[in-house]
Amino acid sequence: FIGAFSAQANINKDLYFKSSISTNVNRNDYSYYTDNFLTTYGRQERGVERANETRDHVWLNENILNYTKNVDKHAFTATGGYTLQGSDWKYNNSERNRFFDTSGNPIEPSVLLTIPQRAQWTKQSYLARVTYAFDNKYLFSSNFRADGSSRFAKGNRFGYFPSVSAGWRISAENFMKDIKSINDLKLRGSWGKVGNDEGIGDYAYMKLYGINAQGEYNLQNPANDELSWEKTTQTNIGLDLTMFSNRLTFTADAYLKKTNDLLINVQLPPSSTFSSQAYNVGSMENKGLEFVLSTKNIDREKFKWNTDLNFSINRNKVISLGNDTKSLDFAGIYERDAAVRVVPGKPLGSFYGYVFTGVDPATGAAQYADTNNNGVTG
Repeated sequence: FIGAFSAQANINKDLYFKSSISTNVNRNDYSYYTDNFLTTYGRQERGVERANETRDHVWLNENILNYTKNVDKHAFTATGGYTLQGSDWKYNNSERNRFFDTSGNPIEPSVLLTIPQRAQWTKQSYLARVTYAFDNKYLFSSNFRADGSSRFAKGNRFGYFPSVSAGWRISAENFMKDIKSINDLKLRGSWGKVGNDEGIGDYAYMKLYGINAQGEYNLQNPANDELSWEKTTQTNIGLDLTMFSNRLTFTADAYLKKTNDLLINVQLPPSSTFSSQAYNVGSMENKGLEFVLSTKNIDREKFKWNTDLNFSINRNKVISLGNDTKSLDFAGIYERDAAVRVVPGKPLGSFYGYVFTGVDPATGAAQYADTNNNGVTG
């Protein structure tokens, strides 16, 4: 089920308030029976019946107060808002087996103990935005967000993320009026910070216990009250150009993005008795150039021909993994070590493995490069 409702109140010609709520409810019921005669597993278990129930409810409430004022060549807007969103996920699995005795006679089946699962999260945000434009030539925008997430402890629940941007429409200047081939030319720049709370469990900061079929409790996740928002700061400079009656558009961007306090499930040593735990670990950098060229080559009623060309140069590098971590391994291969290693100074997700150099003509065995000079190549 998907539903949405919104209402708007126009307080005066310049000021309005709008509130909206949307919801998405999913329900999935799945059951099956493994026959005790026709399937191998069914014969082993003397009949198996399983039923899975999943319930997922996601909702979002947005409230916006917006003010707009235009006076002569001045255009001003101010926006304030509050949003609240959440999710409630439930899962239940039931199983019965042993519907028949060893002679094939029906008996009362065994019921396996299963523990229902439930996960909830909520986010709330306060936002403010101000924009100003003079003669649609000089453009300015400023934003501020305060985001709170239930995935972090109370002391670190909120993150604060500002951003600013400015633009100069060069084509609106007097010295550009005689250049008829250019429809629009704008230089722009921006700086901003955003937060991320994804990639970890809904209760990753809490001490979590598990329960087995015998009713025994065991610690599965130690607490980490220091867990906080992953923060990304990006600086961008761009150019937008439209020419020849809007038949050609060109966009160029240069960006530098730095991410700190990365949210990573770090593998723990065997002595800890835990496989992994979520931490804010290290930093990463992305930078690059991106170009987009679009043309309307033929624009007729019965035949149209457009061309879009993209070119980009993007570079990624892990800057740090914290003081105590030299590398992180991911993507384990069956009966082999992990294939992906995160190392400071290298791109994120670098693959590591044997470097194949050929086949030994005498034995037919594969040969590999001796990258660490230990004399072993196969």
